[in-house]
Amino acid sequence: MKKLRRCILLLLSVLLMFSMQVPVLADEEAPRVVDDAGLFTEDEAAALTDKVDTLSEELEFDIVIVTTNTLDGKDHVAYADDYYDDNGYGYGDDRDGALLLISLDPDDRVAYISTRGFGITAMTDAGIDYMLDKIVDGHLKDEDYYGAADTFADLSEQFVNQAMTGEPYDTGNMPKKPFTAGVLVRFIIVAIIAGLIVGFCVIAWLGADMKSVKAQKNARNYEKGLVLSRSQDLFLYRTVSKVHIDRSSGGGGSSVHTSSSGASHGGGGRSF
Repeated sequence: MKKLRRCILLLLSVLLMFSMQVPVLADEEAPRVVDDAGLFTEDEAAALTDKVDTLSEELEFDIVIVTTNTLDGKDHVAYADDYYDDNGYGYGDDRDGALLLISLDPDDRVAYISTRGFGITAMTDAGIDYMLDKIVDGHLKDEDYYGAADTFADLSEQFVNQAMTGEPYDTGNMPKKPFTAGVLVRFIIVAIIAGLIVGFCVIAWLGADMKSVKAQKNARNYEKGLVLSRSQDLFLYRTVSKVHIDRSSGGGGSSVHTSSSGASHGGGGRSF
């Protein structure tokens, strides 16, 4: 009987320990930086993780970075969307967030941004093109993978904050380049040089005209008949035509598609 009791108690203890661990495993969050392709050093991965974790919590908007050497037979759109959905990323009921996929798959070497929830609003098609210019042309083409991921995090913060004002970055409303001190100095130098060139040309032209003038001994050569003339323009009437310009058909906004899980996603990508 004692052995039986001990076995029962041991079994109950194991079951109790297991039941206590299950909620912990269920509530464990997927990391926001997943470097399956091994593109980042340990320090870079740690810095990126700290950055996106902090930004995600402050914005209540998941910023995720995933690298891979293979897309497992999927196209990059399906891979990015499914990775986001299957790993439970996103804040709130709409699962707000955005994921940058950097794929080194030999058949599909691409950078792709998948958006969901408020990410679809914050990162319009035009906005994603702008982001890819900075990420791909500015970093990935030079194999600067850390710079690309870090830029994505910075731009995500900028775009989400802008969208919170009610006017997300979109066609005709894109980020302006900062007017730095260096730009100001170059502008002043160019303006001074241009002014000197124009001034020199004007003086040279006036000087050339003055060479044809000869000194006169008296005023007879200037005695000409005084001729007065008068011209007048009479403004009688004008015709104004008003044409309605339909702006509703202009570009802008985000294209949306449905992932395999039935969720709505926006996004865009570019090969490199």
